[in-house]
Parts: sequence; C-alpha cells; structure tokens
Amino acid sequence: MKVIPNLSTVFAGFLLECRNKHDYSKRKLAARIGCSRSHIAFLEDGTHLPTINTVMLLAEAFQMAPAVFQAELDARLQAFNMETSHEPPYPSMDFQAGNVRVTSARAGKKNAEETLAQRVIPSCDQ
Repeated sequence: MKVIPNLSTVFAGFLLECRNKHDYSKRKLAARIGCSRSHIAFLEDGTHLPTINTVMLLAEAFQMAPAVFQAELDARLQAFNMETSHEPPYPSMDFQAGNVRVTSARAGKKNAEETLAQRVIPSCDQ
C-alpha cells in the first residue's frame, strides 16, 4: 500500500498537541476511546497510523467534528509539506462555511500558502 509522506509525523504531533491541550494522559485518552495506553504511544511516536474508527473516536474525545479533525490534519500536512518542499500527493480539501472545495496540489507555493492562510479551520483548542 502506498503511504502518504509525512502523515505519521504530522498526525503524531497533532495528536500530542490535542492531548496536551485537553490535559489527557495517554492512559486517560486510551480509556476514553477504548484502546491501550501503548497504542496511543505508538500513534504519538509515528509507529502506527490510526484506523478511520480511531480517528472518529479521537475527534469525539477532543470534542471536534470528524470532518474538522480531518481538515485540521490535512491543513497541517499541507503546511508541513510546503515547509519541507514535499509535493502533496493528493488535492487538499478546503473546508469553508461547510462547503468542500478541492484545490490543486500543484498550485504555486505562494498561491498554496495563501489558500492555507485563508482556511477557516478550528484547531483542537477551540
């Protein structure tokens, strides 16, 4: 199976940030979503990637709509790839006012940065 570059790194950082902002220990978050503490540790160190079920449960634990959780992850992945000069392997999803607009992954860097800056995506601390 093809792997999206940098996804595990970006997901790990996002999960850790959300967990810290909600003041959840690994054990407490694991109990909330019904997994082991070691599974949370594996997600945070980038060893494992979550299933869609885990993503849905994490979004609920952080009091975020699953689409918002995914949009925030996508925005962070796009930003990380721009910073490290990796071409995004897929079109990004732009969630604004409930509408989904697909933007070109081949947009120029300046254009892509403007698109990213204009997104209205609540982060895990809102």
